Amino acid sequence: KVEHYVNNIMSNKKANHVSVYYRDLNNGPWFGINEDEGFTPSSLLKLPLLISALKENEEVDNVFINQTVQFEKKEFIGNQYFKPEIELEPSKTYTVSELLKRSIIYSDNESAILLYKILGDTKLIETYVNLGLISPQSVSNFNMNVKEYSSFFRVLYNSSYIGKESSEFALELLSESKFENGIRSGVPKDIIVSHKFGEQINKDSVLQLHDCGIVYATKKPYILCVMTRGDNFNELADIIKNISKIIYNGVVSEN
Repeated sequence: KVEHYVNNIMSNKKANHVSVYYRDLNNGPWFGINEDEGFTPSSLLKLPLLISALKENEEVDNVFINQTVQFEKKEFIGNQYFKPEIELEPSKTYTVSELLKRSIIYSDNESAILLYKILGDTKLIETYVNLGLISPQSVSNFNMNVKEYSSFFRVLYNSSYIGKESSEFALELLSESKFENGIRSGVPKDIIVSHKFGEQINKDSVLQLHDCGIVYATKKPYILCVMTRGDNFNELADIIKNISKIIYNGVVSEN
């Protein structure tokens, strides 16, 4: 059903490209559609930043998350179609914990930039290397595919890279995401979804919209990652929503 829908969308030119990755978290079966296609991850990279920060926090006896820093001025240069509901205030001091929450829940770029400055490259590169991934710092034109990106959610679900408490903290933040136009809108409201979205406007005006996360379907949680390219953010969001709905209905019907 998903493959038929994706093929129909692309043949009707509603999207230039759609990639899908699904994995059952109970016993591991998965499927992918165009899963090797590379995309610009953009705000999706706030998730490995979160994981790296929590790893650092574990290694310094939980003091890193309480470290404070003052926000001076905006540094993000670019456009956001799905803008954060709240923004950092100049000359105000924030804890690392607060910056993590804002970067994940609201996908605030200024919070992520400040976090990156505090954390530095070393811990972030270490996370990618330990998970068997190429880091953004090591290549000039960085791309990720749906299967690669999903590994971040697998290590959180299994608490296999950071501890259980840190993993649960991360998944809780991801479940509070204010982006409700993609995966979240394709499942019932009472189902928890821990997810992260990303958007990108390329120089050639091609848009990219992605949404990846864990859907806690009753008795059968699963990872879903959808990455898209097209020319209309709202249409791309609807495509992700519809794929999410097809998969959720399929999972529920198997229970």
